[in-house]
Amino acid sequence: MRISDVDKWATCERYALEASHAQHQFLRRRIHVAAMVGSLVHKLVTGAIDAHDEMEGWRSRSLTCDATTPDVHAALWQAQEISDKIRYQLATDGWTIIGTEEELETEGTTGRLDLIAHYEPTAERAVLDIKTGREIGTGWLQVGGYLNAVNASHTIPLELGGIIHAPRFRQGPYTAHIETRPAPELARAWRRRRTRIDDVLDRRDLPLESPGKHCRRCDIRDCTSRAE
Repeated sequence: MRISDVDKWATCERYALEASHAQHQFLRRRIHVAAMVGSLVHKLVTGAIDAHDEMEGWRSRSLTCDATTPDVHAALWQAQEISDKIRYQLATDGWTIIGTEEELETEGTTGRLDLIAHYEPTAERAVLDIKTGREIGTGWLQVGGYLNAVNASHTIPLELGGIIHAPRFRQGPYTAHIETRPAPELARAWRRRRTRIDDVLDRRDLPLESPGKHCRRCDIRDCTSRAE
């Protein structure tokens, strides 16, 4: 499974199980503009692209916009503003990026972390995950998954896991908040969750239904716990 899939599993196990059986259905759906902004921010912060080089490719995609990001041009502006703020906050707080976009694979789990950074004040190293949504959600579980994978392959383990939260707004000023937590606790939380997911996938236990706002985008109509 992808480490980022933990978001669906922590939200509702039955929804996550159905999604894992029908990934092609989700790939056909329109892309929300929030995903475009997030993708551009990641690439800009890591230095992978110049935002203008991505514009033509995104113009041809089927995008669903919202009041916060009403069109592609607004998305580009927001991505540039957010990425500039993230880079500024990293430098101000004493972080130096030492690795980006690393592909991870361990024990049947794959993923791609955003940043590995060195924290000058304490000489510690961390996995930092960028979040541009209004809420962090299950981000700390995801960071724990990255730490579990990277520390299984790196000779010297990372000491911290962190989230850079820089939500998109229609207008600035933009903010970026960096929070870190100890790596061992985050990795343990991930392993507990992964054990539970494996129990469901291997049919050692039944998936739990967790009703909430996510029911609006779920196609399981016979769910007795569904929130309408």
